[in-house]
Amino acid sequence: MVYLKTHKISAIVNRPRTSVHYIIKKYEVKKSVENKARSSRSKHFAEVAERWLVRQIKKDPKTNASNLTKVTKDCWDIDVTPQTVRNHLHNNEFQARTARKKP
Repeated sequence: MVYLKTHKISAIVNRPRTSVHYIIKKYEVKKSVENKARSSRSKHFAEVAERWLVRQIKKDPKTNASNLTKVTKDCWDIDVTPQTVRNHLHNNEFQARTARKKP
């Protein structure tokens, strides 16, 4: 196999010489030039904790997010904001509307 110098390859493919050099180095080390997907953000709630949160709302629909954050801190030792609790409840199709008794 004939090896070309990086400046000749860069002239052929019309890319910077340093880019060609990094691609060659990446192939030598990893045997692939494929870009890997990045890992996603870590979740605040585990699936178990999220299901627990939904059960708490089903038990008492009139409870608010700030009370749930305090209970979450006590029971699960997870430090989250009330907005995070609202987001998780909204993702599980719970909105801020609850039925009230007519006056």
